Formats: sequence, structure tokens, C-alpha cells
Amino acid sequence: MLEMLANPEGLDNETLTLHVRPGIGRQRRTGSRPILQPMSNDQAAKMTEGGTVRLAFTVDGTLWPGNMNLGVAISVDDHPSYLTVESLCSSGLIAHWNDTHVEEERVCRGDFISCVNDRAGTAHLEMLNQIDDAQKLSIRETTRLRLRIEPGGPFIGQCKAGRRLIFC
Repeated sequence: MLEMLANPEGLDNETLTLHVRPGIGRQRRTGSRPILQPMSNDQAAKMTEGGTVRLAFTVDGTLWPGNMNLGVAISVDDHPSYLTVESLCSSGLIAHWNDTHVEEERVCRGDFISCVNDRAGTAHLEMLNQIDDAQKLSIRETTRLRLRIEPGGPFIGQCKAGRRLIFC
């Protein structure tokens, strides 16, 4: 299948990345912007160039006084109910997570955050508030932070001006 997809584009099998996202699809439009609707309950997956498959996973970490940074820039423009990882910082909870986990369980640019502390956000603001509350609480005490990560693509996080939040 990869060979058939690569040949019309003049690519070899090594440079083609197959991105499968069964849980999200374009269903309807409001004005000129498409609204993404769930199509199935199947778990989203992404096949990397190396042939490994990335499935959704949960980043489970802690913030504490002196280490309150998440280490990620988040875009709110790419999906109506998910946050998008726009870029990664070299320090913080996400950097530590990535340093201690296998490739399939590392947070990447373009991935989606679909749930914070086991509570799925119905809106960006709710998830952002949960992250902010955890960071504020960690000023005084150690705080657990859980982020559900859905695999995304390297070109998804194309943030529009003014809609990028940095938690570094």
C-alpha cells in the first residue's frame, strides 16, 4: 500500500509518512471553516517513517515548586475541542517525559491534547484552565498533571498569530 501511495508522488517508500486518523473527520462547515466531528470510537494512530505505529497515550507527570513549567507551546486554532502541540521546549514536564520514554510515547509537534487530568475538555478554555490551575497549585505543593495525547502530524500545528500559548 505504501508503495502504491508513494509512486504517483515520485517518492520512495522511506520518505512517505502515513497518517491515519479514524476518530476525526470533516462533517460540516460553518461559514468557511470546517467543523471536525467524531466519526468513530476507534483509537487514532499514526505510522512514522520508521514503520512504528503511534497510538494515543497519557503523559503522567508532576509539577512542584521550582519546576512548574510544562515545556510546550500550544495552539488553540487547529481543532475546536483539542489543543495542538505547536512546539516543544528543552526543559519542563514534557521534555522530561520525552527523555524517559520510547519513541512511540514521546510528545511530538502536531500532537493533540484531548484530555487534562482525566477530564475531557469540551472547549479549549476548560483544558487551558486545568493546566493553569495545576501550575498555580504547584507553586506551593507537588501537583500531578495528566495529559491525554492523540498522535498528530508534523504539519498540523500551523498556528495563527495571537492564538499560541506558551507553557515553558
